[in-house]
Amino acid sequence: MGYVEISGMDGVEFTWNAGTGPYSGDDPAATLIVGLTDCHVCHKVVKVLKNRGMAFGYADLDALPHSVRGPFLRGLKSLLPPQGLLTPVLITDKGAFIAGYNAERWAEAGLDIGADMAGL
Repeated sequence: MGYVEISGMDGVEFTWNAGTGPYSGDDPAATLIVGLTDCHVCHKVVKVLKNRGMAFGYADLDALPHSVRGPFLRGLKSLLPPQGLLTPVLITDKGAFIAGYNAERWAEAGLDIGADMAGL
């Protein structure tokens, strides 16, 4: 299926976590997380994924250079409901695009981390 088309995403440099556990064989580009530097939930998601040894890419939207952040933010907002951007944003190569952490919706997209999120 491939990633949802997001204008400006091609300029985003993701930090890659190659994975070391049972999920380390997954393509690190298969799961992308977009967060904010001061988002507590974003940090929890990244910690859980690292603890699970998962492969993923991560970018803090507010830490991107302005020339990249503006076009990417406009691209994200074009896919969102009027209430705006919720972080973290999950983007998968299976076509999932979910703004904000919701255990049930993330599990449906293949990232069932709800039990670990409650413990942090």
